[in-house]
Amino acid sequence: MAVYIGDIRIDRVAIIDDMPDSRDTLNYELQDGNLNPFPLDGQYDNVEQILKVIEEGKCDSAVSDHQLIQGNLAPCYGADIISQLYHKCIPGVLITRWNEPEYLYIREHRRYIPKILTQDDAYIDNIITGFELCISEFKQQYKPSRKPWKTLIIIERIVAEGKHKMIDALIPAWDPKHYLRFLARSIPDDLQEYVKEGSMFFAKVNLGAEVATELYLVEFEYRK
Repeated sequence: MAVYIGDIRIDRVAIIDDMPDSRDTLNYELQDGNLNPFPLDGQYDNVEQILKVIEEGKCDSAVSDHQLIQGNLAPCYGADIISQLYHKCIPGVLITRWNEPEYLYIREHRRYIPKILTQDDAYIDNIITGFELCISEFKQQYKPSRKPWKTLIIIERIVAEGKHKMIDALIPAWDPKHYLRFLARSIPDDLQEYVKEGSMFFAKVNLGAEVATELYLVEFEYRK
């Protein structure tokens, strides 16, 4: 059981989902696509432990739900796992409900999550497409909507809600009229002193993104 994406063989797919019914659905979907599912059904302490299980299970790809806490699978999020796998050149697809708190958190990791699906879209063809996108990016081949460009970021407003500090910023090269909200901690610690209303930064942004939920911001720079 396997599929080939170019010269890359995809066989064993880790399934990370805290809900047994969803896990079973993904299991059947992957089997129908001629893939070998590897469901994680234990309880894990952190991302590193999950990555170790995936490695020891000899998985060459993964599908993960974003919310893993409710079912007590792990005290972390799927975005943490899929983005870490990306750094290891292991293709992964994230599944999420896409409410505002989720995409604010996911935006921190979006640079390293090429494909996000809803539960309703988690079919084998879409999962394979997600793996294809990852493998292309590992080779520095980006879709126009994913390619990073250095661009100006203008901080318009800083908002505190609960324990989180958020930034409403303009990205003139993407949309000069509407704010984009992201977590202030996305900006590195050594630049936090410059996080003020009116400050201007540069960052790498996928300016070809069609909708705001696809946008990522990485590699911030401050210029006086």
